[in-house]
Amino acid sequence: MPLWAAATDNVGGGIRRVEFLLDGSVFATSTGPFRGSWPITAVQNGTHTWCARAFDLEDNSAVSSTVTVHLKIDDARFVSQTVPAKMVAGRVYPVSVAMRNTGSVPWTRGNQYKLGFPSGIGTPDTLWLGTTNRVLLSTSDSVVNGEDKIFAFTVKAPTTTGNYNFQWKMVQEGQHWFDDMSPNVAVNVFVDTTPPQILLSTPTARIRVTSPQTLSIHADAADDDGIAKVWFILDGVTVSTVTTAPFTYDWSITSALNGTRTWSATAFDFEGHSTTVVPVPLTVDVDVTNPLAPAALAAEGKTRSLVLTWPPSTDSGGSGLAGYRVGVALDAGFAGFVDGWNDLNVGSTTTVTVSGVEPDSVYYVRVRAFDGAGNLSNFRTVSVRTLPEASLTVDTARAYPVPFRPGRGATGVTFDRTPEGADIRLFTNDGRLVKTLAGNSSGMAIWDLTNDEGIPVASGVYLAIIEKDGGRKRLKIVVQK
Repeated sequence: MPLWAAATDNVGGGIRRVEFLLDGSVFATSTGPFRGSWPITAVQNGTHTWCARAFDLEDNSAVSSTVTVHLKIDDARFVSQTVPAKMVAGRVYPVSVAMRNTGSVPWTRGNQYKLGFPSGIGTPDTLWLGTTNRVLLSTSDSVVNGEDKIFAFTVKAPTTTGNYNFQWKMVQEGQHWFDDMSPNVAVNVFVDTTPPQILLSTPTARIRVTSPQTLSIHADAADDDGIAKVWFILDGVTVSTVTTAPFTYDWSITSALNGTRTWSATAFDFEGHSTTVVPVPLTVDVDVTNPLAPAALAAEGKTRSLVLTWPPSTDSGGSGLAGYRVGVALDAGFAGFVDGWNDLNVGSTTTVTVSGVEPDSVYYVRVRAFDGAGNLSNFRTVSVRTLPEASLTVDTARAYPVPFRPGRGATGVTFDRTPEGADIRLFTNDGRLVKTLAGNSSGMAIWDLTNDEGIPVASGVYLAIIEKDGGRKRLKIVVQK
């Protein structure tokens, strides 16, 4: 920073020299021109005062007014920290301290910026980081103004019990410390002699398991200094070790485990102390008895559906009857199934309707019961033929609604059950042709109450003549608008 002073002498002898004073001490002397330079470094962070003192040829002197300068080259603000309030003597713990750069110089490893544990705050420096007491930036770090840096590191608790200060600050090594200091945490260091606590929340004692399933074995464990691991013990044998909460083990139960079983668990803290739960007894009695098949199976074939019924089955294995599975196949060997009916679980109903079948076709049906343990009965089977599709002729044709009245839901007069391609002609009562329609492949046609020119017809009586292959049928149509 440039320094400059203007000095004159009113006697006429002139100015011999000018002294520049930094914080009350002579920083530089100039005999003219009265200028200098102040090399600013981060070491000079803070508030400083400048003034100038001029001397004439007779060594008479005068001092200028003071100029105050605030320097903020290196500066930091505390953001957050994580540290246990209690530590076991001699144990290593992960901690973190976050600082924000509020100065003008980027923090880099090459420029020796570090997080440090200052001396003189009540704890010897060797307690947390040995002899270095510094946490380094990474070689890629360049923390600029406004950015936060999280220093994550490990510390070792002192081997002597007591309360120890945990407080950190930024430092430029070999230059200076600069604000902020992290808030002090008084860490209580103790010798752990208390074993952990543990209980089994599941299973509860003396439960009875009657179906194959996966049962979650859950332990609640706690310790002043944390849980290192939990053993899960089945019938005296450790079957799983879990090192992080939640402490659970999924037990797969099958009939092979039938009998009386015991579950226990042992919790360990990081000092090797342990506590074991009193074994919890339970009974595994997985049902292995198949339910009985339905005593009968009746199948009624309709044109495009089947209606199946059977009497309820029974189960004596203990898990209870759960439902039925129904299969509908195209062949007696049940190699190909009707879509959606490959031994479909229909629940506990004993009557089902099967759609999606074709007229005049043979289908093979089988039904079996299953219980709560998944055991299956034998099949009850039957074959059934669907009804053939009825033949449509002009004699089966019909029209509705008659009479037609607007505003009652219908938008026109529907002709159905007509043979495919039948001609449908509509005439006035005096024989004039009004409209010509044709029955579609479904035997249906709709008159929208307009003539062949698309003009709406008037109220009155109309005659519909339906013809196909020499057959003819007349229908009277009444329109009331």
